[in-house]
Amino acid sequence: MFETIKLLDGVFFNLDLHSKRMNDARGHLLHSEQDIHLQSLLTVPEKCKKGLFKCRVVYDHCVHKIIFSHYKIRPVKTLQMVHADDIHYSFKFTDRLPFEQLKSKTNADDILIIKKGLITDTSFSNIVFFDGNKWVTPDSPLLNGTKRQELLAKGIIYEKRIRPADLKKFSKARLINTMIDMEDGQDIEFVLPV
Repeated sequence: MFETIKLLDGVFFNLDLHSKRMNDARGHLLHSEQDIHLQSLLTVPEKCKKGLFKCRVVYDHCVHKIIFSHYKIRPVKTLQMVHADDIHYSFKFTDRLPFEQLKSKTNADDILIIKKGLITDTSFSNIVFFDGNKWVTPDSPLLNGTKRQELLAKGIIYEKRIRPADLKKFSKARLINTMIDMEDGQDIEFVLPV
């Protein structure tokens, strides 16, 4: 399992939410009872004090690796809807094969996963839609991302049950995740049907 944490100009973002999700995963999947606190574990390398970096923490019962890499937002302008009723991703796993298999069947920049008739997430992010008044996010995400949690808590986005037929009600969509803020996200130009 792993966590991806945003590091911008020497500052880590949402460490409390990342620690909670990591410890929830360890407790649920490994029955670990002792929490790991990322706040006391992570330090900023000298070379990462300026700029945008992705900090990847690989763990199970303990932390095995901490990897820092420069990050650049990947442009995504088109999404292809795909059905995947059996996909499960409530925690971040290093095995991304199910997502790669779904993506291999499309020509779009990324996929929009439909599970049991409901819109969930893309292969690497949560999604938000603008209804002309407010930004909403599906109430059935595969992964309750830390950026999603933060924006819901601040009242910047709202949860809503969204089905593919509802997409016509929205004027635009954006992707959000640990590394991509609302203001960083590009508007999605097309959501292609199945």
